[in-house]
Amino acid sequence: MDEGKVQQKTIEEWKELYLQRFKDFHDNFSDEIPEEILHGPNSKNFSSENYKFKVRGNWFVAVRNNFENAARMKIFPEEFNKEWRSFFKAYGEKMSKSGVWENVTRTTKEDIDTANNFLLKAQEIINLTK
Repeated sequence: MDEGKVQQKTIEEWKELYLQRFKDFHDNFSDEIPEEILHGPNSKNFSSENYKFKVRGNWFVAVRNNFENAARMKIFPEEFNKEWRSFFKAYGEKMSKSGVWENVTRTTKEDIDTANNFLLKAQEIINLTK
């Protein structure tokens, strides 16, 4: 490789990267919904273990951002892009209507199950097009 030049990934390398990320989001974060609300590093009850729960809003943001990046790479068919975008838009709207500390809208089992199904479908699509 020439010095100073950045080597670009091939579409197959991008697919493999996103396949691993979607697998990680699905398999390595807990579906459990604890009684207490899990807050980030600026809160009094913060624990590094809080990051490994799907119930956290930031997990949904990370998943959505990876879906968006994969869509920009044209990894998914447009119909699938419409489906996951619709879900994440509705989830974001539901959460943004919530109060910051009081009257907080909680992530539900249905929210997690739906996101999990999109992660599995994304893996299936990538595996079929490799």
